Amino acid sequence: MKIGVCTNMNAQGADKVGLEHLEAYQKAGCEYIELPLTQLMALEAGEREALIKTARSSGLPCRACNCFFPGSVKVTGPDVSEARVQEYARAAIEVAAALGTSFIVFGSSAARNIPAGFSHQEAEKQFCAALALSGDLAEPYGITIVIEPLNRMESNIINTFPDSLRLARSLNHPRVKCLVDYFHFALGNESLEVIRSSRGWIKHTHIANILERRVPVDSREAPYADFIRNLKAGGYTGGISIEGYTKTIEADFAKAVALLKDCVTGC
Repeated sequence: MKIGVCTNMNAQGADKVGLEHLEAYQKAGCEYIELPLTQLMALEAGEREALIKTARSSGLPCRACNCFFPGSVKVTGPDVSEARVQEYARAAIEVAAALGTSFIVFGSSAARNIPAGFSHQEAEKQFCAALALSGDLAEPYGITIVIEPLNRMESNIINTFPDSLRLARSLNHPRVKCLVDYFHFALGNESLEVIRSSRGWIKHTHIANILERRVPVDSREAPYADFIRNLKAGGYTGGISIEGYTKTIEADFAKAVALLKDCVTGC
């Protein structure tokens, strides 16, 4: 398993992408980057192209992109425009492809949250439609869309890993799979058994300390090793993206990479 970083979590630049810390991430031992599509899509074309060029030449491959849909492009509720969803998804996937990305994380709470009074069942159908459409658009690029469960404080739809697994299995789309995020997983007190029994469905992971979503730096903080052990038992060999906050980037990411590497090799 390779250890990477979600750059937007500690972004300080006006673009909110986080590439200003590339050197620090490299020194800390990170092996790939994960970039935010919503923030990239909000930039002027020239600035976006410059950032893509910087990322491609950094020496750290962009394994994944997160923040797929902005809140302005709704995928559930009465105001969904299928044409707008398709237009945006196509453009965002093209940007991800230009970065050399393999996975796009479909979290996007503001885009997917169900409006008050709207049918949960209908919203889930709409969300599935957006997933299937995105999978179709991603297919020619070899990109896989991964469903991210979000805790109930952030979203009112698809809150647990079993929820995302159910949707992925029901769609049975070759380019729609699952993500498991330790932060959301642990907040929900979910069982590790479902990870072990979901061989082939998990294609990407995130990790952070559940305390203030910090960068994980110490094995005594949480049972990170148990989480990684069960990922391995379920056949997972992909990346683990650190998706946490810190004010001391190089020092804490060096600790985090060492910690996670120890978990991977020791499990």
